[in-house]
Amino acid sequence: MSTIPNFPYTRDARLKTRYEVIRLFLEVKNRTVVAKTTRVSRRLVNEWVTAYLSDGLKALDIKKQSGCPCLWLNIKTKVPA
Repeated sequence: MSTIPNFPYTRDARLKTRYEVIRLFLEVKNRTVVAKTTRVSRRLVNEWVTAYLSDGLKALDIKKQSGCPCLWLNIKTKVPA
């Protein structure tokens, strides 16, 4: 049986959910049961478990989202001529 790691403390609810999914997976070893228990899609459970098994806890970190800057900020910062 796998030992369950001590997950670091976080106030981020999304990260807590990921840690809970991994903790439950290490206990149950069934991704479908984990998805139903935590009410997270099986696709996300599969992604998080695969990432955890390949790279450990670091793989579960929330990455900064890239994308187009907010249009509202661009409009407010323009100086009228």
